[in-house]
Amino acid sequence: MSEAQHLVQAAATLKQVASGSSPAQLTAPTPCAEFDVRALINHLLLWGPSLEAAARGERVAPPCRGRGQDLR
Repeated sequence: MSEAQHLVQAAATLKQVASGSSPAQLTAPTPCAEFDVRALINHLLLWGPSLEAAARGERVAPPCRGRGQDLR
């Protein structure tokens, strides 16, 4: 599977998880101890574009994020 195919598959999975999460589930724990569901979704949405660019071999600046911003 190519890098592009991996990214497409990962994006589809993230979309499924994010859209299928109810507000009550957003505070649930994840396997990543420092992230609940909301924080993990936000983390992936924030860094996703940078990871995609890196997979294409492009250099990009880290994303800028306001404190407490909910990207979902």
